[in-house]
Amino acid sequence: MNDLKGKSLAELKEICDELGFSKFKAKEIYSFIHKKLGKDLENLTTIKLVEREKLKGLFFISNIAAHKIEEGQEVKKVSFLLNDGKIVETVFMDYGPERKTLCISSQVGCPIGCGFCATGIMGFARNLTTAEILSQVYYFAEKDKISNIVFMGMGE
Repeated sequence: MNDLKGKSLAELKEICDELGFSKFKAKEIYSFIHKKLGKDLENLTTIKLVEREKLKGLFFISNIAAHKIEEGQEVKKVSFLLNDGKIVETVFMDYGPERKTLCISSQVGCPIGCGFCATGIMGFARNLTTAEILSQVYYFAEKDKISNIVFMGMGE
């Protein structure tokens, strides 16, 4: 099975073309995933049931699970458990209605290997997929408006 979350609109149009769907359906799928933050193809009701079933047989929309949540006054740190058992962290900083910054990870571990840094000492495991990066953002976007996104630590 293939993950739709990391697909561009152009890639979704190719998929729809291969499946015999109209290219308009690609926009519906894209909007469902990236604007409505849809996680389950079952809820993609803007396309026909038969098309949905065809998609579900070949594709899925990935999601990552919150593993551990730590909260302070203006900061919320979430550790996410990835599908391969690796863990990454994301930090949301809420400094009022105009400034809500999300620090996201793009790697598991760090290739730099600085001896003074816990992430550097753990070594480098892999880069995150597009879908894993988006999932961090969407987790927080469901709950709050984000004004800034930055990549944090871990060799980024």
